[in-house]
Amino acid sequence: MESDLSCKSAALRSHLYTTLEQVSAGQRVVIERHAAPMAALIPMADYWALMMHRARARRSKEEFMPTQRLVIANASGGEGKSTVARELAYSLALLGYKVALFDLDPQASLTKALGLHDDPASPARQEEATVSRVFSRDEPLPLPDPMPVHGVDVWPANDTLNSVDSILNNDFSRASNLREAIDARLAAMPEPYDFVILDTKPQRTNFLTASVAAADHLIVPVSGIKGLENLDILLKMVKVARGIAPTLKLTAFVPNRIREDVNHHKVLLEHLHGELSQLAPITPNVRDSLATMGSATELRLPAVLCKPKTKVSEDIVTMTRHLLGLLHVPVPA
Repeated sequence: MESDLSCKSAALRSHLYTTLEQVSAGQRVVIERHAAPMAALIPMADYWALMMHRARARRSKEEFMPTQRLVIANASGGEGKSTVARELAYSLALLGYKVALFDLDPQASLTKALGLHDDPASPARQEEATVSRVFSRDEPLPLPDPMPVHGVDVWPANDTLNSVDSILNNDFSRASNLREAIDARLAAMPEPYDFVILDTKPQRTNFLTASVAAADHLIVPVSGIKGLENLDILLKMVKVARGIAPTLKLTAFVPNRIREDVNHHKVLLEHLHGELSQLAPITPNVRDSLATMGSATELRLPAVLCKPKTKVSEDIVTMTRHLLGLLHVPVPA
């Protein structure tokens, strides 16, 4: 491409530091030898997009399926919803699935963790980039175009999403607009997404109800007893959301940030695998790993991309494959 830089192979060593800085800033550099291209240095975002494209290409046509819509929700805050949504989305993408990721929380933790707010001029900071527009009229406007991030299409969030609750408080009939807008987007795509993942805000609000109603499967991350205190509120909200999404179901609890040697988590796991297992299956645990997740946030990358060999990343992959089984989706070899 015309915008790509080039570097002679003989000069690469002496210019390596500068060249790597250019690549880190998003520039692709073609390495030339005898006036012919022999290799290229590309940003990690391009690398991961390429890896996910290759993974999709390896899947047989028989494996393609109707879109699975998963909403990650818990009426309690601090349960790791954004982390689970992010890691699940990228774990699925690495398996070759085409994934859409929606940040529906005005706090924008997911969006920020992907680095989309780092630049003050980023489109992700503008209201036009969010889903808020679909609630602005009785008939939903089309979704804005997503922002491709490391091979996943992302709809970002910012604090302008706070306006959605005001709209829905005045006219709850628009609570179906997000689901309808996603329906329209999928119908217009030659190859629709395999998975739509929706990250949500905590606390029971009409916007949370509309977000849950845009999905067919509810995934509930739980990292402590506090995460179960508002479960009754969440289940009541599901009943309301079924007026929009009749097939919506509580599909799984995800024990998240778990330390199995801590008494609090022992009690939590006993409760989950006891009484609550009658409500929905319990996925394998995702362990607590402040070092890995902190590093991932600092690098603005999902842990499954930047730290794939760590135990917590392996937990995430195991959890993802378990969810695929619950959804009756073929698990790639």
